[in-house]
Amino acid sequence: MSEAIRTVSLSGDWEFRLDPHDEGFAQQWHSDPAAGFPHRITVPGAWNAQGFGYEDPVALQQYETRRRTELAPLIARRAVVLGDEAESERVFDVFPGPAWYRTTVVVPADWSGLTTSLVFAGVHRSATVWIDGRLAAEHQSYVTPLTIPLDDFATPGSPITIVVRVDARRDRATDPFLGCLDTLDFVHTEWGGLHHDVRLEATGPLRIEDVLLVPRLADQRVDISAALTLNAEPGAGDRPVTAEVESAAGELVGRAEGTSSNGRIALSVPLSDVRPWTPETPYLYRLRLRTGAASYEVRFGMKELSVDGDRFLLNGRPFFLRGYGDDCIFPETIAPPADVAEYRRRLGIAREYGFNYVRLHSWVPPEEYLDAADEVGMLVQPELPLASWHDVPATPQAGAVAAAAWEDLIRRYRNHTSVAVWCMGNELYDSFDTAGEMYRIAKQLDPTRPVIESDGSRLDAIDRPTLDFVSAPFEANDSIGLGDGKYELAGRPAKPVVAHEAGYFQTLPDPSELSRFGGGLSPYWLRQVAERLAHQGNQKRYAEHLDTSRRLQAACLKTNTEAARRSGLAGISVWLLQDYPNCPEGVLDMFYEPKLLTATEFRRFNAPTVLLLGGSLATRRNLAGGERVSVELIVSSFEHEPPPAATVRWNLRYGDKVVAAGSWDDVALPDGVHSIGSAELELPALPAAVKLTLSAELTAGQLHTDNSWDIWLYPRASGGERVPCTAGLADLLDRLREADPSDLAPGEPLLAERMTSAVRTHLDRGGRVLLLDPEPLFATEPTGFRPASWDGVGHYGLTFDKDHPALRAMPTEGWCDLQFYQLLQGSRSVSLGELPVEPIVTCSDLPSRMAHRSHLFEVRAGAGSLVVCGLDIAGAVRAGDPAAAYLLNELLGYLSGPELRPAVSLTGW
Repeated sequence: MSEAIRTVSLSGDWEFRLDPHDEGFAQQWHSDPAAGFPHRITVPGAWNAQGFGYEDPVALQQYETRRRTELAPLIARRAVVLGDEAESERVFDVFPGPAWYRTTVVVPADWSGLTTSLVFAGVHRSATVWIDGRLAAEHQSYVTPLTIPLDDFATPGSPITIVVRVDARRDRATDPFLGCLDTLDFVHTEWGGLHHDVRLEATGPLRIEDVLLVPRLADQRVDISAALTLNAEPGAGDRPVTAEVESAAGELVGRAEGTSSNGRIALSVPLSDVRPWTPETPYLYRLRLRTGAASYEVRFGMKELSVDGDRFLLNGRPFFLRGYGDDCIFPETIAPPADVAEYRRRLGIAREYGFNYVRLHSWVPPEEYLDAADEVGMLVQPELPLASWHDVPATPQAGAVAAAAWEDLIRRYRNHTSVAVWCMGNELYDSFDTAGEMYRIAKQLDPTRPVIESDGSRLDAIDRPTLDFVSAPFEANDSIGLGDGKYELAGRPAKPVVAHEAGYFQTLPDPSELSRFGGGLSPYWLRQVAERLAHQGNQKRYAEHLDTSRRLQAACLKTNTEAARRSGLAGISVWLLQDYPNCPEGVLDMFYEPKLLTATEFRRFNAPTVLLLGGSLATRRNLAGGERVSVELIVSSFEHEPPPAATVRWNLRYGDKVVAAGSWDDVALPDGVHSIGSAELELPALPAAVKLTLSAELTAGQLHTDNSWDIWLYPRASGGERVPCTAGLADLLDRLREADPSDLAPGEPLLAERMTSAVRTHLDRGGRVLLLDPEPLFATEPTGFRPASWDGVGHYGLTFDKDHPALRAMPTEGWCDLQFYQLLQGSRSVSLGELPVEPIVTCSDLPSRMAHRSHLFEVRAGAGSLVVCGLDIAGAVRAGDPAAAYLLNELLGYLSGPELRPAVSLTGW
């Protein structure tokens, strides 16, 4: 900012009036002093978050009907995320505008002879401004501040009346923007307001503008480029210029003098004892630039982020982007607050969780956000609000608005050290007509940073000249990165590749959060859950499912992020850190509080240096007793300074018993991903299944990191009485023998692949059947291991009756940990409908319906007993999963034993 700029804040109370019939202009509210403005409102802020909405329920109903019609094409494309809730269910107060603001202020008397302006830092979406009844400005872009010269409207020492008409309704012909700041998807609403500061400004005739700082670490200097204007016109002549740089402690560490030429300033300031800016050491200097009465002051850090082949370099060292997405969720205020303390809090928590980079999905932050990011050490990717290819400017007017906003964004924020990347939009996969020109402008205005036309591009677009790196999606299947090559790249790519929106691992919504919402966003999704729970009366069971969903999310986050760190990727963008409305994908809830994983736990796999599993244990977690395995440890290290040699220790234990242990000394830690070493060992042949924990820790001087992984050890499934099975199953276990169900004695056990007439007859005669394919007897839905994504398809985890005799020998803690990965991939959950059975394994259903689903249950069928299993036992056994073989053996034992006594009879048998 410039020291020569004097300011008077106009934030605070303004007069306010809604205009539901859009009659204010015709009635000249802008010029009639008698026009009533009956309310007071706080600026900055969204009016919807301050209790202002439709006062007439009929008008609200008419608006919501009109909106449904307008959104019909969008709802048809995105019905899952848009749903059918009215806006009055999504926000506490609905009103799209227009609304009117009014205030009277006095321009300071001592501003005589200065150039004065009225500045609106943020308006959503459009504004018309009058001063003393005269039209002063019309403004379309909510991305760009509005600055109005006041010299023709105001006299220092005299009052002026400012009237602003704000409209939140979008006209796509002139307004190209739709992004997360608008609230997208599940909370798709129209909100409005003067959502950032309003102020008066005054400057002298000579002004320093268009400043660009370029750190040169190798040369220990900072280069300065700027323009001098006189009376807002270029060409201020040749003038002496002084630049001084102070350290964070206020000590002078650099000084340079020069002369402007043709209204341009070009200086290089040598610095002593340069301290680079990194996420771990966000050191900030302060530059003061002076010429005559004009001055300019700005904080900056000595940071260089560049692309080198398939990797990023930060200050010349390889760098991995440990990123997350920020979807602009502010439940209380809707609009991003003009509050640097709030951003310090949020970004500080993200840094505690190990993140060094945040992608702002289709939104541009207020200056306070970047001020905080500069301080806490968070790299930021601002993004024009072009949320999809549907929002690419469709008219010349809209294209001009987008181009102006792009240029303003870069000029305004390019000296914030935290800005890492300039991005034009989200998932614009096929590029767009003006991308090339926008790329050229970005490089011209700021040659120091990477530029991408889209976050979310196909890997085959890697050679596109408008992409300095590729942010590519890898979430097209049900993978969590466990032994499936999810992030493996074919050779070394030509540019860095970052995993776009990685994860999407949802948890169940927590209805206990309802009381935390009192304005702003209205948590319709929580109310719906609470109402269903009250109707069903299963609050206790839901609490168990909620806990399971969080455990499952934590397991998926760890496994998926570790897979990315092992790969050739240059970064990952975890989706999300904060819960999204009706889509709780976050590590944290909507109020930035942990759901399960603490910062310490998360940093074990999301820090500059992390330990990773390699070899076979990276691809499977279930092992057989007596098996020989290789324990390989990998290190992914991206420190801002080269660490010393390390000592690495590991042990494998269950309970207090150490199965194996080892260590490596003098381990070098070069940048990147490297194997530390491996150890061969033979696993013990234990009589029972147990959970093992492999723990490892690395120490290198002051650097310490540790990690651990759960591994399950199973006795080899063998022995027991021979059990008959239907054709095609005898290969699963040695104890199975193929038999015709009609040849079996009444009451004899049978493993059946599917329900046939012969199997049904056997049940009618009192037989016992374990059924591996529930269809067509029961309706089913396909399931995998990973929880539901943003599209709400799938499940939210499995809970186990661990004390049930069928599962008693399984080392389960009551939920579907990674030992069930293979069993769940390709599985099917059974829809139980109104059948009043208590499942042995319950599938947590979608919160939108809370249906009765199960993967394992038992019923009376005719005179017999039927155990139905939707887990993919056959597929997992044939894939060599010892957990599946062990579970099948246990189920066969249960099927043959005295404890099989189903309590519920199958109706309609």
